[in-house]
Amino acid sequence: MVKQAKAAAAVKIVKKLVREHPFIAADLVVAGLSRAARVGIEEAWESVKPGGPDGRKIA
Repeated sequence: MVKQAKAAAAVKIVKKLVREHPFIAADLVVAGLSRAARVGIEEAWESVKPGGPDGRKIA
């Protein structure tokens, strides 16, 4: 029940932000997406970089 109340409160806050400050909300979305892309690229590189995921040379 507490989780549902917290989620409902968060949704209410986000709706108010989008309604009253759409450009700020858009900036936050873009910032979040760019951060997610950067983290995804870094994790993908770590899994395929030369030497394996831990960076050691494969003999």
